[in-house]
Amino acid sequence: MLLTSLLCALLLEYYFPLKNGLFEVFASRVINWARNKLDIGDWKLAAMVWLAVVIIPASFFWVIWYLLMLAHPFLGLVFLTLLLYLSLGFKQYLDRFSNIRKHLISSDVDKAKNFLSDWSAKEHSDPVLQEVSKTGDHNQISREAIKLLVVSLHRNLFSVIFWYLILPGPLGLVAYKFSVLTKRIWSEELQGALEEKTVSEDGEPDPLSFSEENYFDSISKKGFFWFDWISCRVTAFVFAVVGNFEDVVAMIRASSAGNFEGGHDSERIILAAGEGAMTFRLTVPTALSGKRQLENFDSDIQSHVDLRDPDENSMVVASGLMWRSLILFLTILLLTTFGWFANLIH
Repeated sequence: MLLTSLLCALLLEYYFPLKNGLFEVFASRVINWARNKLDIGDWKLAAMVWLAVVIIPASFFWVIWYLLMLAHPFLGLVFLTLLLYLSLGFKQYLDRFSNIRKHLISSDVDKAKNFLSDWSAKEHSDPVLQEVSKTGDHNQISREAIKLLVVSLHRNLFSVIFWYLILPGPLGLVAYKFSVLTKRIWSEELQGALEEKTVSEDGEPDPLSFSEENYFDSISKKGFFWFDWISCRVTAFVFAVVGNFEDVVAMIRASSAGNFEGGHDSERIILAAGEGAMTFRLTVPTALSGKRQLENFDSDIQSHVDLRDPDENSMVVASGLMWRSLILFLTILLLTTFGWFANLIH
């Protein structure tokens, strides 16, 4: 059932992609409602709200799936396939990536930057990505597009598949998707609050004006970190198998040894694995923002691995890495299914 539902969902998503993101729309409404109704500025309550937002919807969908399985296994299969189809959404990222590459090849940098800007607006982007979407050149746009593809497919394809296979029914995939969305939505709300924060007479920000938002933002980040701790390393291992194994290991070790702000973030592990697998320079570990960061990103941490600057032709390599990783996931699942059937027969 796992293999059948996953293959059906992947085919549906590839040939009939959903543009509206129905699952994300539903989840976003639940997350926003919980925050607006239950935010009283207490970190314990914020932690309880996060747990409730992640666990209750996952349990709700699991109960529906279980009841359908009791009625008939085919109904459970259809429900799982539909839920996977609604929650994956990886085709939209591949399309955005392809559009950026197409415009870079045709030397239409402005349109490529527009597509990159639209993509970054839907993600919690960093200052480098925002700067590149305004003033970047071919190489910088290619680099940021590859970064977005690697992170987006990890969170919307590989990790979803991993948690779908680990936990029974839809429990894992729903819980993971809600943890991703709570991190994104509550971080965006914090950013908006910081932009509108009150300023005291000495010109310093008043911490009381946005202290409550910090609880939900920090709780969602910590919760997602623990949720993504295993899955990001599984994705990194898959990148190592289908890419350059030794360089992936070297880059992950170097990245783990680095003393960067937010170093606990799983995104750092994924990007380091992507750099090693493709031998492309994707991260800018120095400076905070501006062109200085875009043009000068030499790092002692990365000096022992020969990384190249990506361009529009390198984007084909990135797409190939993603497809090979997906094939490896499906191959492992197929072999596991065959082993289960063989054991059942004997």
